[in-house]
Amino acid sequence: MPDGSRFCAACGAALELPALRRRLRKLLPSYMIPSYFVVLDELPLTSSGKVDWRRLPPPDLTRTDDGPGDETLTETERRLLRDVLAPLLHDGRLGVHDDFFLAGGNSLQAVQLMSAINRRFGVEISLGDFFVSPTVAHLAATVDSARAARRDDDDPLDALASLSGQAPARTAAPGDDRAPVVMRSSGPAQVILLHPSGGELFCYIPLARALHEDIGVTGFAADPRDAAVAPQDGMAATAARIAQSLIESGLPESCCLAGWSYGGVLAFEVARQIEQQTGQRPPVVLLDAAYDEDIVPLDEPTVRQRFVHDVARLTGRDGRAVRAVLDDPVAGVADVGETLTGLGVELELTEQELTSRFETFRSSALSMQAYRPPGPYGGPVTVLTASPHIAMEEQWRTVCSGPFRAESVPGDHYTLFTEPALSRVVAAIEAALAS
Repeated sequence: MPDGSRFCAACGAALELPALRRRLRKLLPSYMIPSYFVVLDELPLTSSGKVDWRRLPPPDLTRTDDGPGDETLTETERRLLRDVLAPLLHDGRLGVHDDFFLAGGNSLQAVQLMSAINRRFGVEISLGDFFVSPTVAHLAATVDSARAARRDDDDPLDALASLSGQAPARTAAPGDDRAPVVMRSSGPAQVILLHPSGGELFCYIPLARALHEDIGVTGFAADPRDAAVAPQDGMAATAARIAQSLIESGLPESCCLAGWSYGGVLAFEVARQIEQQTGQRPPVVLLDAAYDEDIVPLDEPTVRQRFVHDVARLTGRDGRAVRAVLDDPVAGVADVGETLTGLGVELELTEQELTSRFETFRSSALSMQAYRPPGPYGGPVTVLTASPHIAMEEQWRTVCSGPFRAESVPGDHYTLFTEPALSRVVAAIEAALAS
């Protein structure tokens, strides 16, 4: 459920739970399969003959029917639950059909999950595979399929891995990072999401799920190679790559570009380039995005401070210690990982992975500061700011020659994808599609 609770179901005593689960797996997507079942002789009824929900007994939350001890699980499912998911989410009650995000996982934990799968099983799960169904059942099946396909190569490293329980890490083929990611496949209307400064798309999961079921969602994650581009050219170069991909594939008749923070600025530049090349003017929704907020150029210590603060907030950390990072001139300068640990943020990422994430963040921050729109955009633009922000609204108004709308939503920069702000963000994007 959106509030982090899990689905429960009550059923008659004559049903066998393993058989019921197998039947449901054939009929329902994994996220609709209940996490807990309660066996009853009969359902309690009210005097009018309806189910009396208040008299239903609570489920036993100390275990699921498909936890690590379930003998029907595959070895990969068992290892994923026991060695990866349970420690990552600090929850030993998880089952193979529990949705990762509904079970409490956040965007950075999703990054850590994919990293752990790569290290332990030697398989790099694609973002598309992850978004299809973020459950142990689906991820384990994906891992097993990939390893089975590779087994035909008779790789001796894989043979050693099967004995040791650790697999050699495999990286994606060159160019994979440039492909758009289908986050949700639906009808003809499409929302195209551009990555924020962290480079990932996981922060958009609550938004993608809250949109109307007929709306498809596609995302563009960061390409690590973009970090090598000079800051003054970074935004235009990244936008050119994405715009070209969208032009070549053909823009849907009803589509909307949207992005949070850096992703909003990138969405604007992508739309501007599409208009310049094709004359098409897709609507753009900018989510608390600004390109010229710093009076002085960003230096390395400031970028590191912001990176530490950004990571801490994305893991749900807040408070005086986290906010103080932005005023601490040495925060993260010596060791980003050590500073995060001091804030209670434990990241199960390799040093290389943390460094790569920082380089993407650094490149995004510097290119956003250096960016100035080369010209106005004539399509519809909606600007949503976290709390009233007149300067941000006016900044965008001056470079928009088409329909323009601005409004503020409750909360701060890091709460846009939680209620009550999320409903307003969804409404703005659906209104943009309707226009």
